[in-house]
Amino acid sequence: MKGNIIKCVFAFFVVCVLKSCSADNRDSVSVQGINKNDSVIVVDLDQNEIKNICYTSSFFKRATPIILEDTEDALIGSIDKFVSCNELFIVLDLRISKGVFVFGKDGKFIRKIGCVGQGPGEYRSPFDFTVDYDNDVIYVMDGVLQRIFSYKLSDGRFLKSIEIQDRSVRSHYIQYIDGKLYANAESYVETDNDYLLREIDWRRESN
Repeated sequence: MKGNIIKCVFAFFVVCVLKSCSADNRDSVSVQGINKNDSVIVVDLDQNEIKNICYTSSFFKRATPIILEDTEDALIGSIDKFVSCNELFIVLDLRISKGVFVFGKDGKFIRKIGCVGQGPGEYRSPFDFTVDYDNDVIYVMDGVLQRIFSYKLSDGRFLKSIEIQDRSVRSHYIQYIDGKLYANAESYVETDNDYLLREIDWRRESN
């Protein structure tokens, strides 16, 4: 089919949690049961027609530039994700500084969430993050380690991490919504299960 095709797939799956007894606050999550999709929604963008054009000036009277503060702890080389929440700006730099940085609404640097390393609470390459606003928790997805880290947003304190142990499917993006944590799913082997989204079971306590 000509053009770009977006497949939106919604599937149910079984998440099995394997308990580990590590001393560094790490749990393991194994995604085993995958149900084959009975329906796939295909959106052909080439067939869509633009009905209306919307300008940002229709919603905002003026724009105020905010300069993010440069410090030795916050040297941002690229902005790969930007989220504004609770009087804070959260920035992901995936390529250069490899970190998640928190700024105030005035652009002043507040803290870095986690850091690159091999110890507890340290990631190798943060691909994405998502925020649980109600519980003051930020989740960071390490796409290389296939591990999700959680921290207190208010002070950056490391809480725990879990590892996704399905080697046939990898995740790089996460989203917290309505009390649940979801991750994208990219299959690296040929399979009939063409799902694109999976739920991560975060309910177990760390050891």
